[in-house]
Amino acid sequence: MAELVREFLHRIVDEHGAVFAIFDFGSRRANGQWEGWLQFQTADTVYLSTSETVQSNRRALEHWANHLSPVYLEGAFRRPRLSAGGS
Repeated sequence: MAELVREFLHRIVDEHGAVFAIFDFGSRRANGQWEGWLQFQTADTVYLSTSETVQSNRRALEHWANHLSPVYLEGAFRRPRLSAGGS
């Protein structure tokens, strides 16, 4: 089951002026490791990244998420949009 790990203060504005909130979610794998991905969301649109990281435990996933830069988040925002046919 997915758990919210972090909501970022940074927001992304797309080419149409839509403002996306950014969240890091994670889930525990059968082997005990934690997989993390990003969710970009407006009131009516949600983009999910593929797996961004696998960490040894939830605390390590939190540490990873707490050190993501705005540049990383911007790049991660483009990936799911491109794979979904977005611009």
